[in-house]
Amino acid sequence: MGQDRFDKRFEERYEFRLANRGDIEAIMRYIDQCWRKGHILSRNREMFEYEFCEGEDVHFLLAVDRETGEIEGLDGYYYTSSRRSGDFDVWGSMWSVRKDHRNLPMLGIAIANHYYKILGYRYEIGLGVNARTATPLQRDHFKVQTGLMKHYYMLKERDNYTIARIASAKVTDADQHRDTLKLLQVEDRHQIEQIFDFEEKITTYPYKDGWYVDHRFFQHPVYHYDVYLIVGERAEAEALIVLRRVQHAGRNVLRIVDYMGKIESLPAVQHQLYDLMDADSEYIDFYCYGYDEQSILDAGFVERMPEDNNIIPNYFEPFEQKNVDCWYNSDAKENFRICKADADQDRPNMVEE
Repeated sequence: MGQDRFDKRFEERYEFRLANRGDIEAIMRYIDQCWRKGHILSRNREMFEYEFCEGEDVHFLLAVDRETGEIEGLDGYYYTSSRRSGDFDVWGSMWSVRKDHRNLPMLGIAIANHYYKILGYRYEIGLGVNARTATPLQRDHFKVQTGLMKHYYMLKERDNYTIARIASAKVTDADQHRDTLKLLQVEDRHQIEQIFDFEEKITTYPYKDGWYVDHRFFQHPVYHYDVYLIVGERAEAEALIVLRRVQHAGRNVLRIVDYMGKIESLPAVQHQLYDLMDADSEYIDFYCYGYDEQSILDAGFVERMPEDNNIIPNYFEPFEQKNVDCWYNSDAKENFRICKADADQDRPNMVEE
C-alpha cells in the first residue's frame, strides 16, 4: 500500500489533533480503561494537570473516531524546555491504541507519524518503554536508538541493609575523599540562573532550561526534590544535580534523578555527596545513560551488575525488593543523556485523594 493511500484511509476514519482542556475527562477515562486500571493520572486531576496542561493546551496528540467522537489512540509528551519552535525536544509518554474497539491496523504507527508532523520537535526521547512490544517497533520500524539505562549506586557503610539486599558489599571510600568543589543547595530557579548558564552547560540532548527545572522539581505537587549546584572557586556552577529521598521500613535511600552539566565535576564533591546520607540511609543510586562512566566510578559509585547478586530496588510505591531494568528510546543517535526523572518516570503512584 502506497503512503498516500495509507494516510488517506486513516484521515477518513480519524481526526488527528492536539488535545485541549475539554478533552481531559475523556483522556483520564481512556487511561483507566485502556492504559492501566486505577492509574494515578486516571483518578487524580491535579497530577494530570500538573503533568500535561499548560494554559489551554493539553500535551496529548489524539486519534478521534470521526463517527463516534471517541478517542481511539493517543500519544502524550512533555517539553524539556520553554522552547516551542526551532530546536526543541520532547519526552514521550503513553503511546497507546485501544484494543477493545475494531480500529484500523497500524493505527499506532499513524499516530506516531502525525505526532511528529504536528509537533515539529527536534528529538523525542522516551523511558520505561515495553521491551517486548514498543522497543522492537521503535528500533525496527522507526529506526530510533533503543537500549538499557545504566544503574549505579554508592553504599553507605553499615552492618545491615533493609531496602537493599547486599550479597557482596562494595563500599565507597567517599567519606575519606577530599573535595575540591562545593555542593551548594538552591531553593529556586532564580538562584540557579544567577550562576548556572544553561545555554553554555547543556551541550547534549535533550536541551533543558530553567523553566524545566522550575516546573519539574520546584513546583512538583507531591514530591520534594533537593536541588544542588556544583560550584567552583569563582562561584560559577559547573553542574546541577537533583536528588529525592525515599523512605521505607524506617530506612531511606537517596536517588539522583537528574544531572545537568559537567559530569567530570561529580568526583570533586564525592565526600559531600556521601555526607547527604544520614544514619538511616542505605545508599545513593543513579539511573542514567550517556554520561562518562569513569567520572561516575571516580565519584565512588559502582555499577549494578546481574552477576553480583546485589539488589538495589527501583519500585517503592508499592515497594518491591527487586532489580529493575529501564529501557529507553531516542531519536538522537548520539550525544544524548537520560536520567531517572526524565519523561514520565519518577511519578507518584500512590497519592491521597
